[in-house]
Amino acid sequence: MPLAKRPLVVAAAAATVGVLLFSGAMTQASWGGSQNGQATLVTSGSLLGTISAATVAYPTIGGAPPANIVIRPGSSGMIPGVKAQSFSYTVTNTSQATGATAPASFLADVTLTFASTVTDAAAYAAALPYLSVSSTVTKGSVSRGVTTTGCVTASGIVCSPPLSTAVTLLPGESAVVLVTFQLSAAGLAPLNSIRSSTTDVSPIFSFTPTVNLTQLPRSQA
Repeated sequence: MPLAKRPLVVAAAAATVGVLLFSGAMTQASWGGSQNGQATLVTSGSLLGTISAATVAYPTIGGAPPANIVIRPGSSGMIPGVKAQSFSYTVTNTSQATGATAPASFLADVTLTFASTVTDAAAYAAALPYLSVSSTVTKGSVSRGVTTTGCVTASGIVCSPPLSTAVTLLPGESAVVLVTFQLSAAGLAPLNSIRSSTTDVSPIFSFTPTVNLTQLPRSQA
């Protein structure tokens, strides 16, 4: 009788999520920064997988910055209504398959779990009404959205039980997991009002994604 294997958990190192704010007309201060973890290899029985260090980007989500504000090139952190902060991870099923039927035996279902640690309670509380998270998983030319409803909570970014991605990986196949945080434009004033006058960089929370690879029964391969 074919049996499903217990999940292989592949966790990335924690990365910092922040917001770029402004101290006044034509000036700026930032809550932000990012930290790339080392690539991780985890094994569980005969199923193996890796996750890369995060690639951090700040994609544009809106129009121009508010009036009388200049953003320095290379600035990091979310800008409410203007720029998001995204983390991209490459996940690979590195199981070694031999024999005519072996590849299907190591077919892995991919699910996601998010966790976070709030590092600035006042900033997180101010950001909470305006904060959202989205995720996609891309395998080859096919990109699938992941439902993240309910992941933004008063205590942090928490997605559990694991989120379904509708993606499976054979040995040697990879998928790119993209997680994006953004703040709506309405969050600029509330966040700026509680910004420290002496600290330019103050993280809001650290974020850790976990990718679960679950070996599927042969009947599902």
